[in-house]
Amino acid sequence: MEFLRHSSAKLGVGDPDQVARRLVQAIVDRGTFDRAGVFLVDEEKEVLRGTWGVDPQGELADISGTLLPIQGALLVQLAGAASIIAGDLGHVLMGDQTGAGPGHLGGNAAASLAVPIRLGHRIVGVLAVDNHTSRRPIHQDQVLPLMVLANQAALAMENNHLRQELRAAAAENRKLRESPAPPGRDTRPAPARPTDLFDRVVARSPGMRWVVELARLAATTDYPVLILGESGTGKDLLAHAIHAGSLRRNHPLVVVNSAALSSGLEDSELFGHVKGAFTSATRDHAGLITAANRGTLFLDEIADLSASSQAKLLRTLENGEVRRVGDSHVSRVDVRLIAATNRDLQGAVEQGGFRDDLYYRLALITITIPPLRDRPEDIPELATTFLEEVACETGREGFAITDEALDLVVRASWPGNARQLKSCLRLSALFAGEGPIRVEHLPETLQQPAVAKPTDPSLPLAEVERRHILRVLEDCGYDRRQAERRLQISRATLQRRLKEYGINP
Repeated sequence: MEFLRHSSAKLGVGDPDQVARRLVQAIVDRGTFDRAGVFLVDEEKEVLRGTWGVDPQGELADISGTLLPIQGALLVQLAGAASIIAGDLGHVLMGDQTGAGPGHLGGNAAASLAVPIRLGHRIVGVLAVDNHTSRRPIHQDQVLPLMVLANQAALAMENNHLRQELRAAAAENRKLRESPAPPGRDTRPAPARPTDLFDRVVARSPGMRWVVELARLAATTDYPVLILGESGTGKDLLAHAIHAGSLRRNHPLVVVNSAALSSGLEDSELFGHVKGAFTSATRDHAGLITAANRGTLFLDEIADLSASSQAKLLRTLENGEVRRVGDSHVSRVDVRLIAATNRDLQGAVEQGGFRDDLYYRLALITITIPPLRDRPEDIPELATTFLEEVACETGREGFAITDEALDLVVRASWPGNARQLKSCLRLSALFAGEGPIRVEHLPETLQQPAVAKPTDPSLPLAEVERRHILRVLEDCGYDRRQAERRLQISRATLQRRLKEYGINP
């Protein structure tokens, strides 16, 4: 991940050839693959035009003389996929042509990977890599980093294009301002475009900038997405932003809290039922998954899904089929799944509480939202945003907060994350009345923050963990469910630790 943050920052903004060179240079610096190349679509000549590549000696090489026919298999395959892993890059790039001329990446490669560079849903180029010399296989876990880099390259190219358009528009506006408006001309500004939901995600901290970057990438694909994070970190907002940025944005987003589904009727609520399937089934019910057809299903708290529903959900993801309770026929659905949980889902898999095949199906794109205590840079902007919302709710023009009060807010640990911060500020604004929020308006726990005791370095690791678990349990009032969330471990893991350390709360 550190490599991706560093490499993405290096792409900058520039014309396509400049961005392509920086993209290939990032791969050269990493040294992960034997060869690499970036090919851009030349729509006028109907070819893929080479730009820059990595030669077998690991050096940056000019491959601008390479022209590949667009009617080859590559773009056809990539049009409906996020990437292609193949045994022979030359074959993938050239379609039925298997020869590899000098200066491009053809040949007998042990493994090859091609990733599209997309602007929206239009392929504008291809990032291709192979291990021609070492013959090392390319694995699936190497796909996502290259998808991120390709996505960043596309954004850099698009930003350069938009910058040029803005400059031209600014020049045109200057001309219009300097000349009198024709009679009858409407000089009012055009209405603003709808706000991108990703703009509502506060991301001043490096961790959250990475979250938004990965979520934007996820929005351009149709893969399942797994969002992890403590309660109150904003998983719901991120799921809405991914849906709003996807091709499915004009179709339903159905939000389901798995923990709130009726016990014993979970399958019926999700997959539907036919009349007479059980005593209270007095009419047919399509189910929530069918309601999300052509759109997105957001399953929050997916760790609480029953074993039966997990098995049926896996079948829906694999085959696009739904069988209602009591029905002998299956129905076809086209649904994109976004799942979220504040539990240790991998730990649940290890303990047998969650299906491993479903987990690996969901975890292709995993986004972990850091807790608020790990991103204090975001707190001032979050506080401003929440106070603006409180002002709208109460009909006030706005609320101010003193520097001293804001400093306490920033330094607080916020176990309930952004949700707790918003509730705290809403209550503090009420106490503040017409004036700014001061220190005395904040909860006492913030006015007198607890000082963490330093850990004795001579203690064994097991004793440190035992004391930490005990402190968290005490802080949560011995509520095990809340302690699981704070510790970010599964129920089975907590029970095992309690038994190992002799803790009987």
